Amino acid sequence: MAIDDTGGGNEQADSGGGVGRDPATTVGDYSWSDFRREEHDGGQFDRTAYLGFDPRDLPRKLEAGASAGKTLQEQFEEFCDPERTPVVKDTYSWEHFKREYYYDKNGNAPRSSDGEKEPFEAAQYLGFDPDETDDRLSHAQSITSDLENLVDERTVNVAEELDEDAFFSDRYGNTTVVNRYDLEKSVPLEKKTHFVEENRYWVNKPYACVIIFHSRKENERKYYVIEPHLNDIENELKDFLSRKLKTAIKYSEDDVIVQGDENDRAEVIQREAERLLQRYGLYDGTITDDTGSAESGGMMGSLKEMLGMDDVQPEVEESGVDGIEVRPEPIILEEDPDTLTEYQVEKLLYLLKRNFIGYANIDPVKHDINVEDISCDGYNSRVFVYHTDYEQIISNVTHGEKDLDDFVVKLAQRSGKGISKRQPQVDATLPDGSRAQLTLGREVSDHGTNYTIRQFKDVPFTPIDLINWNTFNLDEMAFLWLCIENHKSLIFAGGTASGKTTSLNAISLFIPSNAKIVSIEDTREVELPQRNWVASVTRPSFGQDDTGDVDEFDLLEAALRQRPDYIVMGEIRGEEGRTLFQVMSTGHTTYTTFHADSVGEVIKRFTTERLC
Repeated sequence: MAIDDTGGGNEQADSGGGVGRDPATTVGDYSWSDFRREEHDGGQFDRTAYLGFDPRDLPRKLEAGASAGKTLQEQFEEFCDPERTPVVKDTYSWEHFKREYYYDKNGNAPRSSDGEKEPFEAAQYLGFDPDETDDRLSHAQSITSDLENLVDERTVNVAEELDEDAFFSDRYGNTTVVNRYDLEKSVPLEKKTHFVEENRYWVNKPYACVIIFHSRKENERKYYVIEPHLNDIENELKDFLSRKLKTAIKYSEDDVIVQGDENDRAEVIQREAERLLQRYGLYDGTITDDTGSAESGGMMGSLKEMLGMDDVQPEVEESGVDGIEVRPEPIILEEDPDTLTEYQVEKLLYLLKRNFIGYANIDPVKHDINVEDISCDGYNSRVFVYHTDYEQIISNVTHGEKDLDDFVVKLAQRSGKGISKRQPQVDATLPDGSRAQLTLGREVSDHGTNYTIRQFKDVPFTPIDLINWNTFNLDEMAFLWLCIENHKSLIFAGGTASGKTTSLNAISLFIPSNAKIVSIEDTREVELPQRNWVASVTRPSFGQDDTGDVDEFDLLEAALRQRPDYIVMGEIRGEEGRTLFQVMSTGHTTYTTFHADSVGEVIKRFTTERLC
C-alpha cells in the first residue's frame, strides 16, 4: 500500500521534479504532490484510496484498458459498417448514414478550406426536415393500397401456393431461360386483371412452359404458351440469322442435313449459327451444347439418366446464363450493345432450332403430352388445343397469313406429301407419328389455310390402361382377348375421337408375336408391336387421271398374296368395306375401325346406298 506521512520528507520526494520521482505514477508535469496539495486535507495520504487500485498496477491497468478500448472500437466499427447493416427502421441509424455518405475514407468529418468542421445537415440529404419523417411515412402508407392495386393490375395473378422462384429455376438454382419476365410479356396488360392461374407445367424446360388461365371476364379457360421474349433488336437479328442459315444449309455438303436425325440437324444449326455470330463479331463466347443434358432432352443426357449415371457423377454447381439479369427492355434498346450476352444467344438458338427442325409456333404444344389435338381454323385465327384435362381450349399461339401458308406446306413436305392449289387438301403422317389434315388457301375453305393435328403418343396405350380408364371393363377385355386368340374379326365403331384407333392399337398386344400382320391405311395411324408386320399405305396418282394410283383395293388384293395371319385396316369409309367383308369370308382375320354411333348404324351404313 502506498501511504505517505504528513512530514516534509515525502513531500519533497513527491515534488514536481525531485530526484526519486516514480515515473510510473507521473504523467507530464502533474505530480502526486500537486494532487495532494489540491485534494488532500491532511493526515496520511493513501494513493490507493484515491485511485481505487495500487499505483504500481497502473501499467497493467492501462494495457487492459487499451485492449478493451480496441475491442469496443472494432465492435463499434462493425456496428457502423453500412455494408453489414440493412436499411431497416430501428437498425439503420444516422451514424450508418454518415459513414456511408458524410465521413471521408478515414472516418473523419469533412472540413472547410479554413479547417473548420462542416456541420451535418440531415435535411440536405432527406430533402425535408427530419421532424417531418413520421408525417411523410404516414402519407406513404396511405397510398400503399393504390400502389398495390396498380401492381395487381399490371402483373399476372399466379397461384398463391406456387413458388415461382423454384419453378423458374434449374437443378442448380439458376434462373431458366424462360422466366417471370417472359410470362408478364406473354399476357396482354388488359387481360391481367381478369386472368387467374389454374395450372402450369414445363413442356420443354428450360425454354417453354404452359400456363392454364381462367378468364373471369369471359368465363373460359386459356392455354398460354410461355417462350423467350425477343425485343426489336433480337427479332431483327433472328430474321437475319434465319436468312443466312437457309443459304448456308442450302449449299452445305453435310449429309447430316438429309440423312441425319433431329439431334444431328440441331448440331448443324448450332454450329452454323455460332460461326455466323463469330464471323460478324456478335458473340465471342462459347455456345453450350444442350444435346448432353437430360433436362434439355439430349440423347446422351437421357441415356445417362436412365442408367443412373447422373447420380454417381460429382455435383458441379453451374453458374447461371450470363446476361439473364439484364432488365428492363427499354434500357437494352437504348444501350444497343455491340455484342450479345450468353442469355440472348440461348434465346436465339432455341428459336432458330424450333423454326428449322421443330414445329415453329406450335412446337411447345407438340411437346405437351396433355394435348391430344392441335388445330388452326384459318387466317388470323388462334390455335385451339384439345387438352386431356380441360378439353377444347383457345391458346395464345397465332400464325400470320403468309406464315400459316408456309407452315402447312412445310408440314406436308416433311410428311412426304405435296400440297398446292391444285390439290389443296392432304392427309399426312408427321415424322413423329402424329396424324395431320392439311388445307391450303381459300379454294375449299372460306377462312383460308387450316390444319388439324392428332398427337401421337410416344408410349402406346395398353389393355390395362383402357381398363383403368373404364373404357372397357375386365370382362369385356377378356372377351376381346378370347376373340383374337380364336381368330375372330373385329370392327371398332364410334364417333370422332372416341378412341377407335387407340383401342385397336391396344388390343393388338393380344396378337401372338409370331403371327404375320399386314396393315392397310391411307394415313399411318396404326402402331403394332409385332416384328412380322407389313405396313402398307395408299398413294395418290401423279397425273390428272388415276394412272399410278394405289388405293385400299389394290393394297387389299396385294395383302391376300402375302399370306397374312391378320389384316388390319386403319379405317374403312366406303366401298373398300365391301371388299373387306369378302376378305373376312375367305377366312382371314381382319380388324378395322369405322365411323358409326351404334351397331345398327354400322349395319345401315354398309347396307344402304351412299349419299355421295
